Amino acid sequence: MGKIMREEEGFFSFFAMCLLFASVLMAAGLLYIARRGGEDVHHYEQEVQLRFDAEGFLDKAASDIESGKMDVEGKIRGTKETVMDTEVNERGIHLKVLAKREDTGIMLMSVAEKPSDNTALFKTAQGLMEQKEEGYVWKCWMH
Repeated sequence: MGKIMREEEGFFSFFAMCLLFASVLMAAGLLYIARRGGEDVHHYEQEVQLRFDAEGFLDKAASDIESGKMDVEGKIRGTKETVMDTEVNERGIHLKVLAKREDTGIMLMSVAEKPSDNTALFKTAQGLMEQKEEGYVWKCWMH
C-alpha cells in the first residue's frame, strides 16, 4: 500500500502545477484584455473631444459670419477652398476653418488636429450657410 501512495504523490504535484500554469495564463489574458480596453476607451475619448472641438470652432465661425465679424466676400474667390481662420486652443489642438462657395451659399469645414510624435489624429465638421439679402445664415450640418 505504501508503494501506491508514493506513485500518486507525483501525479498530484503535476496536476497542481498544471492548474497553476493555467491560472497564470488566464490572468495574463485578462490583464491584456483590460489594458487593451483601456487604450480603446482613451482613443475613443480623444476622437470625441476632437469632434467636439471641430464642431465648436465651426459654430464660432458661422456665428462670426452671421454677425459680420468675419468678412466672407473679401476672402472667398471662385470655387476653391479658402482658409478663413486658424487657432490653437489651450490643449494644443490645431483648429482651422475652410470655406468654399456653393450655388446657394458657402460650405464651411472645420478641422481639429492633435499632432503627436508619430501620428496625427484629426476630425472634421461641415456645415452649409445660405446666402440671404442681409448676409449669410446657418442652414444645416453636413455629414
